[in-house]
Amino acid sequence: MSRQGFAISNGREEPPTDQISREAWVSITALPDDVSLRTSEHFGSLVEEAWSLWREWISVVSALQGMDPASSESPIAHSAMDAIDFFQASVYNALVGFYRLAFTSLRSVIENITISMTLELSGELQVFSEWQAGRRELHFGGAADQATAHPSLRALEHQLRAKVGDNLFRQKAGNDAGGLARRLFRRISGFAHAAPGLTDADLWRSNGPVFAPATFEAWAEMFLCVYALGLAEIQLARPRLRELGHGSLFTSEELLLHAVGLLPESADSRSLFMTLAAFL
Repeated sequence: MSRQGFAISNGREEPPTDQISREAWVSITALPDDVSLRTSEHFGSLVEEAWSLWREWISVVSALQGMDPASSESPIAHSAMDAIDFFQASVYNALVGFYRLAFTSLRSVIENITISMTLELSGELQVFSEWQAGRRELHFGGAADQATAHPSLRALEHQLRAKVGDNLFRQKAGNDAGGLARRLFRRISGFAHAAPGLTDADLWRSNGPVFAPATFEAWAEMFLCVYALGLAEIQLARPRLRELGHGSLFTSEELLLHAVGLLPESADSRSLFMTLAAFL
């Protein structure tokens, strides 16, 4: 089947050349549209808060780029910029009911930001260059191990464990499920791999997409946790980051506390993040 290239001439789009049929369009969009309406009717404030946080993340990236003229060579600035797209995709897929994909986008945020934080702290720009060029594979687990080898993070991990009985990167051992970052990554990986109980059909309890309130609420809490973790890791990589770009009314610390404040009171990550914010 041949495809015609999309063309723009004189600054104007060319007229349609291969329109989809109404029947196909409705078939593709009817269920997601229905879910988006139900979601926005019952969780409108949560959707708006998530979208507001996405906009603030752009301010974070702007500030990072302003700190370093060669931001393309900064691992944390690069991965933070990629996270803009991951967060946007996560919010949209949660809105229209593709929940598993909404969770999966968050996995990319945790992995890439954690890898980039360790590369930023270690100054391994050659490794970063090879990773970006596809000549070297880097993974979350190795990055989490490497993070605790850095003196400042090792001290922080001990302080957090002493204060709240939890930290970010400790390994799983016996009945200990490991640090928060590892627990989040392990949980989200189940969605990414469509593990039993976490397939699309399991989340919908139906074919779909269909509106699943409990799943949406679980996603919202995970979104806030990953967002807060990403901000904290950025601040660990760039301790001088304070003022944000694009006219944001937040400082980096205030944005972290705002995101954490949106977590449910019952969230087990809340006290850890509040303590972490005080140490940053």
